[in-house]
Amino acid sequence: MFDSLRSLSDSDILSGAKAARAQEHGGMLSSIGFLVEMDRRKLYLTLGYSSLFDYCIRELGYSESQAMRRITAARCIVAFPDVFPLLKANELSLSTIGRIFKVLTPENSAAVLERVR
Repeated sequence: MFDSLRSLSDSDILSGAKAARAQEHGGMLSSIGFLVEMDRRKLYLTLGYSSLFDYCIRELGYSESQAMRRITAARCIVAFPDVFPLLKANELSLSTIGRIFKVLTPENSAAVLERVR
């Protein structure tokens, strides 16, 4: 699979890496959106899964840490919508969201988000 990349120019490799990263980021944002709605509707229960976490691992194939980061981000975005634009702009990571979600409140969210940006 990677042999085909050998014939590309350096600039094609560099631009291809950036394009692949953008697709990866876009896919992650989309998957979080679907998790938000799946959690809201509790669709995983109708499929026989005990939790969204269980669904993410067994059905979507995420590792435990990948599933937890995405679920935490989804729930944080629902509680604090200002988080999504920061995640979209790569100003926050899933790991950072996981750390700050525990301390965010309606009263401190603006200040906390500004500090971690």
